[in-house]
Amino acid sequence: GGVPDRPHSDPVRRSSRINHLKLGRTRTTPTSKDIEDMRNEIQSKEITFDDIELSEESLGGGSFGDVRSGVWENVKVAVKTLRGSSDAKFLREVMMMTRVNHPRIVRFYRFCMRPKCIVMELVEGGSLKDLLRRKKLHPSTCLRYALDVTKGLCYLHGLEPRIVHRDLKPENILMETSGCKIGDFGISAEVHRTDYGTRCGTNWYMAPEVMLFEQYSEKADIYSFAIVLQEMLTGLEPYSEEKSKEQLLMQIAKNKRRPAWSPAAIFLDGAVPAHCPPPTERMKIEPGSGIRLAAPPPPPASSSSSSSSSSSHPTMFFLLLPICFLFLFKEYKNNAIQNPKSTK
Repeated sequence: GGVPDRPHSDPVRRSSRINHLKLGRTRTTPTSKDIEDMRNEIQSKEITFDDIELSEESLGGGSFGDVRSGVWENVKVAVKTLRGSSDAKFLREVMMMTRVNHPRIVRFYRFCMRPKCIVMELVEGGSLKDLLRRKKLHPSTCLRYALDVTKGLCYLHGLEPRIVHRDLKPENILMETSGCKIGDFGISAEVHRTDYGTRCGTNWYMAPEVMLFEQYSEKADIYSFAIVLQEMLTGLEPYSEEKSKEQLLMQIAKNKRRPAWSPAAIFLDGAVPAHCPPPTERMKIEPGSGIRLAAPPPPPASSSSSSSSSSSHPTMFFLLLPICFLFLFKEYKNNAIQNPKSTK
């Protein structure tokens, strides 16, 4: 059978007290009444663990817990079981996932409290990280995956309140036959303005302003996306050329370092169409050449510049435009080769 009902259709009402706790801008410890209210808001999505037929097949795991495949209501699903997560933290993640409904984001189905687990869409192609370990991707393939991730991030950043993923990396991008999807909202957050100051994420994908506990917004995801895109194009993990990484984090945080693209690591010929208008034509790279991203100038020293690093990142909307442009040109080029008469 199909999926029983769309879990995103229920309206979610939030009290200001609960919303304040979810935004994470306070160290206030949620009371038992707060947790009860949060659970009541999403009660229609709660099931018991006995409702899930859990298999022995592991899809991954870590310090947070593990992910296994299973069946719920005759639908193959992925079941993320958490260890050591407080009720409040777990419910915040669930409440956030109930808000999200987009084809480029892993879909949420249900949750249960004992044990704490989240039932979600099963994406069977593994992660982008798994794919990059197996083979080098062609630039045109990277372009298609980049468009999928950009669409998902545009959606998250366009919600009200906005959602910042905060841990975008190849391990959290899941592959399917039609493209890829963003997953794992374990440390995602809702924000109303750029006043977040929590350091979280994965070091080499983390924006400098996040490393320094400065104010940041959804634009921190843009920095992470750029590092992921670099890894897709080169097949190399960020800063893999570094022999010693002891001082590297501080250099990145102070805007003194960016990943280096080694010579011949990237070959974009054919990914960017010929005779394209500037500035897109400047994206072409000659075979065998390499580029090293220059470190941006340091932010101006002033008392109001704590969010300057974040404001220097573009929005996902402005990244989506050139990626769509390149993708459409690639499709046109392929169509012209396969059906020469159709382009006349």
